[in-house]
Amino acid sequence: VAALNPPPGCALLITSRSPISLSTSVTLDPLSAEESVAFLASACPRLARSAFTSEIADLCDRQPFALEIAAGHLLHNRSEPIEEYVGKLKTDRLQQLAASAGTDSCLSVETVFSTSLERLSDAHRQALRLLSVMPSDFSRDAGINVANCDGKILDDLVGAKLLMFRDAESRFATHDLVREISGKQLSDSEQQMARERHAFY
Repeated sequence: VAALNPPPGCALLITSRSPISLSTSVTLDPLSAEESVAFLASACPRLARSAFTSEIADLCDRQPFALEIAAGHLLHNRSEPIEEYVGKLKTDRLQQLAASAGTDSCLSVETVFSTSLERLSDAHRQALRLLSVMPSDFSRDAGINVANCDGKILDDLVGAKLLMFRDAESRFATHDLVREISGKQLSDSEQQMARERHAFY
């Protein structure tokens, strides 16, 4: 990133899903439930008074980009009942978040995550697709068996912020939106194989 160094007196902020070697770096944890609700309320004032705000945060998987799209939709469509929008998210949240993003396809949640997936190796992409059959958190051994990979691939996916690892329980978990997007890319044969491994394990 040396070519990006700013002139004296200016700061440079670089964000990445993968770790980068810099003199100063900060690892950001996922937003908490409270932070997600506060984010929505600050972006769309009527969400500060709604009983559905925490449900929208959960449906957006507490992902800032998805939260921003949902809040922007309700801010722009001021007469749309919040409960009605929640119903649309429950029916097909990927499609609804894409529609809420408007005509700019670059703002689609699916596009953003798909771009991250494209940067992975074939082995990492396949592992993530196979792990989409896991309905909840899972152990390292379960992940290795279902994804037919080694433990390093799981750790790499955690480093890329596409999997979560909970140190206290020593268990992995997938982000809901990532699991949904990866699951859409599963072939029939991959899905059958992954489900058989999951059931056997």
